[in-house]
Amino acid sequence: MMRWPRSSWLLLAPLAACSVVPPPAAPAWLPPALVPFLGDFRGTMRSHGAAGVQQVPMRLEVATIDGVADRLRFALHYGEGATAQVRDYRLVVADAAAGRYLIDEQNGIELAVLCRDDELVSVFSVQGQTLVTRYRAVAAGIEFALEAFAAEQATATGQGVRAVGSFTVQRALLRRQTGS
Repeated sequence: MMRWPRSSWLLLAPLAACSVVPPPAAPAWLPPALVPFLGDFRGTMRSHGAAGVQQVPMRLEVATIDGVADRLRFALHYGEGATAQVRDYRLVVADAAAGRYLIDEQNGIELAVLCRDDELVSVFSVQGQTLVTRYRAVAAGIEFALEAFAAEQATATGQGVRAVGSFTVQRALLRRQTGS
């Protein structure tokens, strides 16, 4: 069970009272595990890091691509309007039976993704940081989570165990938009 920090409870409190918007109709080729991820999802991401807590509007668009049967558009928006940072990726079906997918960043980078219990999870490293990203399908939409840490900065605590004392956490409840 995912435990959300107390500071994120305000994001989750409206869940009980929200109306659930069903996902759009899915094409026959789409693995059933990906159907809940189809749609337009929006919310506010809270980032807890060295600079304190920051809030940024966030959007996730997951859609089929006309004429393409093994990948979805997987676009992340951070911010709004003309100043938004948009990452227009592709979610590629690698082995649906095994729950294996790829996020193709369309620049030569492909990240392995596992789908387990209605959650897409990717773990990767970049510039000394290890990142764990999660997109969990829930009734209201998608729960997004990211943890980033520098494993090399972990402190030895005994018996071969090393503890990471500083890391960044990002969370968002991205609600499915009507008509998506």
